[in-house]
Amino acid sequence: MEETSKITIVNDRGESIVGILEKKPTIDIHRAQPRLILITHGVLGHKDYLFQRLMAQELPYSTFRFDFRGNGESGGEPGYANMTEDTEDIHTVASHFEKQGYQIFAVIGHSRGSVAGLKYATTCERPLDHFVNIAGRYKMNDNQIYRNRPQIGEALDRQGYFDWAVKQRDRIVQIKVTREDVDRFTSWDNSHGKLGPLQSERDGLYP
Repeated sequence: MEETSKITIVNDRGESIVGILEKKPTIDIHRAQPRLILITHGVLGHKDYLFQRLMAQELPYSTFRFDFRGNGESGGEPGYANMTEDTEDIHTVASHFEKQGYQIFAVIGHSRGSVAGLKYATTCERPLDHFVNIAGRYKMNDNQIYRNRPQIGEALDRQGYFDWAVKQRDRIVQIKVTREDVDRFTSWDNSHGKLGPLQSERDGLYP
């Protein structure tokens, strides 16, 4: 019998990470360690947007879809370049369920959730069996933001930040995006395939 439950996991900063566990025990009935798929959302999304709820219901494996910090029902603040924070949240969630006896069998990531998921896949202790990339961005420094919205570049040059008006669920919020935020975004390295799971970068970020 399927079980659905809302779970809150607290990260190292004391922020709540809220998600939905869709438990489907029958496929793992003869396995000592049940498998779990993590489903991650894109920038300013949430655990139930787009296809995520339906996909979790249709997959034969147990899944956990969750809101990154600053999004949906989770605590913390949203950010323009929170790829590192998103990756930390995946590690936090994975560690929680591994302590519960689950094997993290796959990560299915959309957009920025895929960028963070790929980073997780190359920094986790145990090799990840499967990763599904849905519309994840690879080239971060193509200056597309300046070509499509030249007023952003003008605001950065004039005052060092621009106001990012975004919709979060049912409300519009204003986020101040600084030059430092933009630099963090454009300098993010997506060449994770070159990194091994024991490389020093992982040891520095995720002890």
